[in-house]
Amino acid sequence: MSDSDEIRNMIAEYCLLADAGEFEPWSKMFTDEGTVRIGDDVVATGPDALCLAFQSRPIPPGNHLVSNLSVVVDGDCAKVKSNFIFVASADKVIRAVGAYLAEFVRADDGWKIADWQIRHW
Repeated sequence: MSDSDEIRNMIAEYCLLADAGEFEPWSKMFTDEGTVRIGDDVVATGPDALCLAFQSRPIPPGNHLVSNLSVVVDGDCAKVKSNFIFVASADKVIRAVGAYLAEFVRADDGWKIADWQIRHW
């Protein structure tokens, strides 16, 4: 499997785990210094802090749908851009629209997320 395909699969897994509220395996996708930002605000850094942060502010039931995915791999680093929408399960209404901007790094055990930025439109 190509590096780009591995990263695309990770992005799908990121969304599926988040939608299922499975934040422990979700947080393991990040480097030890991996960060999630909403806009320019840091939510948390590192797998343990990320897990706790997202368990304390659970995502409402629904699905994140990712499109227009661009993955640019440069050696052991990759930059990702994509669009997303979030559809709430309860009423099937789009609750969020925006972009994901992410940086991945190759670790000994595969690709990891170094930075994940959520930009709402």
